[in-house]
Amino acid sequence: MPRRSIDSLTVTRSFTPTPAVLQPPAALSEAAKQVFLGIVTQCDRDHFLPSDGPLLAQYSVAVALAERAEKELLQGEGAPNPKWLAAWEKGTRWTKWMPCSTARAKSQRKSEDYSTPVIDAAQWSDAV
Repeated sequence: MPRRSIDSLTVTRSFTPTPAVLQPPAALSEAAKQVFLGIVTQCDRDHFLPSDGPLLAQYSVAVALAERAEKELLQGEGAPNPKWLAAWEKGTRWTKWMPCSTARAKSQRKSEDYSTPVIDAAQWSDAV
């Protein structure tokens, strides 16, 4: 039986570091931070990219605003306060719109290169 080399006996392990959980921006209100962390912790660690942070923060603000407005509207007696009604409407409108407009697979988001123009110079001169 031939003698085995040291390289054949060495076990190599590939190490892939686990991605860090996306953290909420410091400027978010406490209610928006709770929404942000609630969304992030319910998904896989690598679901969100760092570039998703600002949009997710704005979504969290809209959800927190809609929840606060709903509480204020439910506490009021008589006709609803127009200020809170408008706040609730804007918050819910944004939370409905945002997931639909940004629904793309992670692989699509990762492969896009926003530094290159969508149309090249030849197409641009034809378009103008």
